[in-house]
Amino acid sequence: MNISERINLLIDAQNLTIEDFAEHCDIPYRSMYNYVRSERDPSLEALTKISQAFQVNLNWLLLGDGEIKKTSQAQEFTAVEEALIEN
Repeated sequence: MNISERINLLIDAQNLTIEDFAEHCDIPYRSMYNYVRSERDPSLEALTKISQAFQVNLNWLLLGDGEIKKTSQAQEFTAVEEALIEN
């Protein structure tokens, strides 16, 4: 399954038109139309907007890896990441 097919799956799951889906994601209709028809690959910005608008796992959207929905688990950081965050 490619990115276009995953976006189509989301549109169908939300029972929305391409236009409504695009509006909800704050992406121009024509761009979304091109993504859905595999005429153009979405930018990282567009994928991020879709991910945020519908709480979709960005890894799933981009690569097909993992669960579709974002998990609500608290994120755990390594000691190195904690040190970087604190500084």
